[in-house]
Amino acid sequence: MPLMTDRTLEVVIDDLNILILEIEANPGTSSWTIRMALKAIVDKANKIEKETA
Repeated sequence: MPLMTDRTLEVVIDDLNILILEIEANPGTSSWTIRMALKAIVDKANKIEKETA
């Protein structure tokens, strides 16, 4: 993954914070669900980078 812009980092950090809060609120969240959420965050970051390039 190329170097991220400040905007991309903000979005990734916000999304990770939301995911962390969700995991804390629902500790039984499946690993598959967490993996899919992380993949969505990566895809979103890649999309932002392509749009701003």
